[in-house]
Amino acid sequence: MLKRIICILITSVIVVSPVCAQDKREVKAVQKEAKAMVKQYEKEGFRSIDMRDLQPQFENYLYGVRFGHKPIIGIADDCPSRSLALKEAKNEARSEYAAEASADVSSIMLSNTSGVNEIVAKQILDEYKVQASAQINGELNECVVMMRQRKNRYDVRVFYLIDHEAAHAANMRAMKRALEKLDLLKDYDLVITEWIN
Repeated sequence: MLKRIICILITSVIVVSPVCAQDKREVKAVQKEAKAMVKQYEKEGFRSIDMRDLQPQFENYLYGVRFGHKPIIGIADDCPSRSLALKEAKNEARSEYAAEASADVSSIMLSNTSGVNEIVAKQILDEYKVQASAQINGELNECVVMMRQRKNRYDVRVFYLIDHEAAHAANMRAMKRALEKLDLLKDYDLVITEWIN
């Protein structure tokens, strides 16, 4: 009995060791990549907006990307104030997200549903893009916020992660709202879940 317990313990150590080694390699790889990103952005003149160390912020961002969260980068250049630059970067990230989401929906909608003619599909997609941009807000999780000042102008980079589940719920709301605005909800209510995957 004692030999069996010892064998089980040895086997568990052998199985767990490569996993730990892999985790250590992954941690080192993320740290190296984050360090390179910090070095590049600092070389370009960017600094953390809240004076925190950028290295751990980029590490958290990169871990999020590795664990399946969608990355979006908001960019604002040559703005006359800090607050306007931050607002513009967030709006740009929301617009980018909405464009990507509507492209995904467009390909699904046009390939899987023959009951939607192209004109109606275009109207739905245009309105969905507007609604997706409006609906995605709390789903944008700020990881890194950097700013560079040149004379009286500001450049901002904001690195966001989007949680898939929260984004899916926002996309469902956006599509439902788009169909309501176009007065098409009763016609296409049942296929929303097919379009938003």
